Amino acid sequence: MKLDQLKFARRERLRDTEPVPTLRIAALVALLVPAAIALADSVEVPECVTHTKHSSYRGYGYNHSVEVRNGCDAPVECTASSDSAPDPITFTVNGSATVTKVLKVNAPGSAFELRLSCEKQ
Repeated sequence: MKLDQLKFARRERLRDTEPVPTLRIAALVALLVPAAIALADSVEVPECVTHTKHSSYRGYGYNHSVEVRNGCDAPVECTASSDSAPDPITFTVNGSATVTKVLKVNAPGSAFELRLSCEKQ
């Protein structure tokens, strides 16, 4: 056999032993779905309150924060915590106001699970 024939035969054997691409995709999905479920937020707020969670890189780690926008006429009292900062913090957001609270400074990762509950006062 010539060298070109050997290279072609080897390529054919390798191609036959590679997993089907759909199996690779299925394995990737199987790994990512539990991670997405694990990071599901737990939020209980009135309809007039909206929130956004932020993760920003600051040199040695990520700062995890939550921004709460109160569209209600009355103030709301909120309690927030996360998987990276389990100690809850309590704060008040006046009517038609926005408050940003930092939950964790220098967290090792950018993703976090937010636990937020707000009640009208």
